[in-house]
Parts: sequence; C-alpha cells; structure tokens
Amino acid sequence: HFDSESLKNYLQQVKAVSIERIEVMTNPSARYSTEPDKGVINVVTNGDSHEQHLSIGLQTTTQPNISPWLSYIWSSKKLSFTANLKGTVSNKRGVTNGYSYSFVDHFVDSLPVGVDTSTFRRYHTIDTTSNYSVELFLKAEYHPDEKNDFMVFFNATPRVSRISSLSDTYRKEYLNEVGEYNYSILHNESQPMTFGSTGASWHHHFAKPGHSLGIQANCNSDFGGGGTKEIRTFAEQPELNRNIHITNDFVDVGYDAKVEYTYPYSNRGEIYVSLSDELLPDNNICLYDTLGTDGYVTDPRRS
Repeated sequence: HFDSESLKNYLQQVKAVSIERIEVMTNPSARYSTEPDKGVINVVTNGDSHEQHLSIGLQTTTQPNISPWLSYIWSSKKLSFTANLKGTVSNKRGVTNGYSYSFVDHFVDSLPVGVDTSTFRRYHTIDTTSNYSVELFLKAEYHPDEKNDFMVFFNATPRVSRISSLSDTYRKEYLNEVGEYNYSILHNESQPMTFGSTGASWHHHFAKPGHSLGIQANCNSDFGGGGTKEIRTFAEQPELNRNIHITNDFVDVGYDAKVEYTYPYSNRGEIYVSLSDELLPDNNICLYDTLGTDGYVTDPRRS
C-alpha cells in the first residue's frame, strides 16, 4: 500500500514494460483494508518482466594482491540466476633470520655411549610465494508458488601456487667429535589444484507459519597434485649433497545430505528435527625420491 507521494515515486521508477495494467477502484472490497470513503489504485505488474544487474570491480592490496571480479544477476517473478567470476593474483616475499639451540638426550641401551647431541643452528632464508586462482559460482533459484523453493548451484576454483626459497645455514654439532656444516637449500614447489562443489535443495512451507520441510544434497571434489624439488649443497662435505624430488597427487570426492523439519507447536517454541549424512575422504599419494642413487637413502643431515 502506498500513499499518494509514495505511489508517484514508485510509478516514476518502475519500467513501463513491467506494468500490465492500472486499475482504479472507487468502491474497493474489504481485502484492501482501506477507509470507506477512499478509493484504490491497483498497479498490476507483468509476471513475465525481469531485471538484470551487472557489476564489475577490482580489489587490490599492498601485498600485492589483485582480484578483478564480475557479478551478473537475472531475476523474474519466479526464477533468478546468479553468476560470479573472480580472479586472484598474489605475490609475497619474505626474509627470515634466526638461530636455534637443541639438545637430544638418548636413553636407548642399544645405542653406544656418547650419542647425545647438542646442536647450534644459524640460518638466513629468502622466500617468495605466488598464487593464481579463478573462482566461478553459478546459482539458480525457482519459486513456482508461495509454498515451494528450489535451488541449484555450482562452484569451481582452479588454483596454482608456486613457492621458491633459498636458505643459507651454518650448523654445529657437539658430539664426541665436533661437526660443522655450511650448506644452502634451494627449494622450488608447484601445486596446481581444483576445488569444486555442486548441490541442490528444496524447501516446502506449509500453511502454518514456520512449519517447513527441507531437503538438500551437495557433492564436493578436490583434485590436484604438485611437485617439489630441493637441492642441498654443502660447502665442505660434497658427499652429503642431495637432490630431492617429491610428488603429490590427490583426488577426493565426497558428499553431504540433509533433511530438516520444523514444526512450531506454540508461540513460545518449535520442534526441529534433522537427519544428515556426509562423506569426506582424504586420499593422498606422496612419492619421495633422492635422485642419483639406486634406492632410498637416509638423509645424513640431522633435522
């Protein structure tokens, strides 16, 4: 219901194609709850009319992080559609300096006397991390009547992370014989992966306010892998040099489902019942290879 001024503003803003007809009622029925001596102007909109909204933006930080995004919404009286697309590029660089002391006390009888180890470590590390991702989100909603709501969605996010670091370390071990090590570690890592999910839901609203039944089901998937290469170079002990290659692969597909029922038994409270089930697997295959040898070699550099 509008007063005269509000009705004027409404008619100025609404699109002409959205109006099916305008009815002037000089003797309106009681359903319009108006005063007996006043009439009603009834604006009947076209049920097939729709609206569209397009938004474009750019988000940045000093990290630096750049995230352009695009959003599109189409809606009508019964149906609506939403699409969001977002890209992200970020780069981060860090420098770490530190030192540590450690002492390992062995109590195993089978070990020889004097294996207790005291270690001093000093290190300097420069690392860079780059992330690239694209996120796509699609959603459709359908409202056939006042009692039922349907919704489906789809989401996918492919992403690539690259990590590179260079670390220089001085290490001194106090054993029966003192050991000193100067070495560098060059570490490069790449992790392409994709996260995805899709789902649907239905909600039914009964005649009594607050009385509803809902069913929803989702499927989630994560898959990807990556590779890590690490080169350790010792200044005085070249026999300890290592070229290590690590590969990771994972494929996880899961689901979750839920049924919920709400019944308002009085103005003071309601009964809520829910039944749900989910499967969230975590499958990961990791292969560790010390290149240049015939088999697995225990790393002689203590960690």
